[in-house]
Amino acid sequence: KFLSIRGRGTIMRRNQPFCVFLALWLRLVGCLVSVSGAQTPLKTIDNPQGGKIVYGVVDGATSSAAAMSTVLRIVHNNCGEKPQVGSVFRVRGTNSDAVFFTVVNHPQGNKQVAGLLIASPSGSNKMEAALVSDDATRFGSTVNPMLNRLFSEWHPGSGRPASGPATGSRPALPAQ
Repeated sequence: KFLSIRGRGTIMRRNQPFCVFLALWLRLVGCLVSVSGAQTPLKTIDNPQGGKIVYGVVDGATSSAAAMSTVLRIVHNNCGEKPQVGSVFRVRGTNSDAVFFTVVNHPQGNKQVAGLLIASPSGSNKMEAALVSDDATRFGSTVNPMLNRLFSEWHPGSGRPASGPATGSRPALPAQ
């Protein structure tokens, strides 16, 4: 018995530098994977009349469905609940698709949030998205001012940067 325990201990000590190296290497790979999979921060604007406006390029998305799915997943992760979405529709006179949604924002005291998500092609195999959201009780009165503000700064597919500088904006996460 003594020899078998001692034998195992000797093997472990001989391989200890390799085990430490392997553990550090796996940690580094994990960090690189999480960094490479991270979404480029979207621009957000706190609208003075209420609500939040978020827009930018959706990394890796090549279709409206993929862009919307990515943004709705971010909303889900931030709110702790899956958003309830309506029917997707084409924005008149554009190549953009949009959908209305509602979600309960648990970290903000179970606040009911309503919003509109728009996805638009922006060049070859590149998508941009914009989201306007507010407290569900006010959304009907703030959606149009938020859309006016959004379209004064966001010009998808125009060659102008989607994440360009915006007055009073900062990188943040969608939905309040």
